[in-house]
Amino acid sequence: MRRLLPTLLLTSLAACGGGDPAQTGYDALGSGDYATAASSFREALGGAEGAQKTDLTLQLSQALAHTDAQACVAQMTQLDAATDLRVQDYNVVVSELKSAGAYTAATDVLELARGAYPGDEKLTDLIQAVGNAAASAGDTDAMARLKGLGYVGDD
Repeated sequence: MRRLLPTLLLTSLAACGGGDPAQTGYDALGSGDYATAASSFREALGGAEGAQKTDLTLQLSQALAHTDAQACVAQMTQLDAATDLRVQDYNVVVSELKSAGAYTAATDVLELARGAYPGDEKLTDLIQAVGNAAASAGDTDAMARLKGLGYVGDD
């Protein structure tokens, strides 16, 4: 029993610190701690490959939408060039940028999405939603760029 206690103590301490950075990132993202999420996802990306790397980069982009919108756009630009993203991947990141009030950055990602999926109805709806939010916020620069993507205003 005496030998078992130190082992249990070490196991418990290892579980508390030095855990899986990806899981820490997911937890932090879910709780709105975007800075911790971004840091954790960056750490987790160190050994990631393939689909896992794409997923972690998308998660990182969601966190960056709230802490560094331009870095978010840079991550999405790299992903767009290197992988085949789904419409919903763009949608999630644009929605995060919209909720963070980063309408110009959201427009940048929408341009990437429109290039990958021209004429997609979900993107058309998202362009309208971002445009309406930008209009409510008085972001005329984002609205002008969104008109180039087909934004027609809130009828």
